[in-house]
Amino acid sequence: MPLFTSCSGHLPGRRAAFMSVALLAAFAAAPTRAASTQDACSPNFSDYKVSIFGSTSPTSAAPDPSSTVYPPNGYKVLSGGAIVQTLQGSAFLTGSYPDFDSDAPDVPIGWYGDSKHQGTGTRARLTTYVIAVYDPNNCWSVKAFQQSTVTPSAHPSVTVALGTGYVLTGGGARAIPATPGGNGSFLYSSIPWVSAGSAYNGWSAQSKDQSINDPANITAWAIGIKPAVAGVNMPTSNVNAGKPSASLNNPIALANGYNNVLPGVNCTLTGGGANDNWGAGWGNLLTAIYPLGTSGWEALGQSSGPESASVLTAYSVCLN
Repeated sequence: MPLFTSCSGHLPGRRAAFMSVALLAAFAAAPTRAASTQDACSPNFSDYKVSIFGSTSPTSAAPDPSSTVYPPNGYKVLSGGAIVQTLQGSAFLTGSYPDFDSDAPDVPIGWYGDSKHQGTGTRARLTTYVIAVYDPNNCWSVKAFQQSTVTPSAHPSVTVALGTGYVLTGGGARAIPATPGGNGSFLYSSIPWVSAGSAYNGWSAQSKDQSINDPANITAWAIGIKPAVAGVNMPTSNVNAGKPSASLNNPIALANGYNNVLPGVNCTLTGGGANDNWGAGWGNLLTAIYPLGTSGWEALGQSSGPESASVLTAYSVCLN
């Protein structure tokens, strides 16, 4: 059974322009293994260390803050999340999605968080999180699958499926207005997706403009994992939809994570998402989709104009 630890400190990032990374929480430590060979790979995913790292935008709060976080060397990115916190005014998430190296466009190396303000005088900060597995011996193959809309719309929606042989660890979304500098398109859904049957095998993303027509495209990423060498077992991906919130102007929702998805199952949190069922009117938009330590996944929503109550549901993804 995993032993939870937590610590903090500054770690070297891959991009000097961003703040140093802070280690927020760590799961089970993997047994010491000397050789970088197939023999160094434990057969079960629960034997590998999974950690959460975070980075916050500069302390001089901006109207449209963003931040990026990268795990230390030896880690492979499983998913991530973001939360925008306003000190004044209103700001909402426009993206929570993986970053890639140009020479490996389907292998995630970090996590982005983007946001945009509404109205004047907004001051906000954004914290981005990345969840990653420590795998210096390359026992696992982790890959991101991507799909984008091709025609901008006021309420763009897209889904993407995992490739054959992969199981879901998490996913992300990014809305990009067709006209730069416009009013913006804001996330209201970034969730696990089922193409057929009962197994979640992809990711779905949706966004909307607010009060002013601003067509946009949206991209969804589904991140999956599979064994990279013989002798490593394929893990099972479990998705837990938490209890929907009450219909509120500022809804809060939580989906249980580690060891709470299935009774008696030792499950390691690897990702999550949320759906803000905004209904009609101006709508209710996401301000947070992020890991709540090792205990689960939290989501926050906020009315984007005149009172627009909404029901919010959070989703967690864990592997066993």
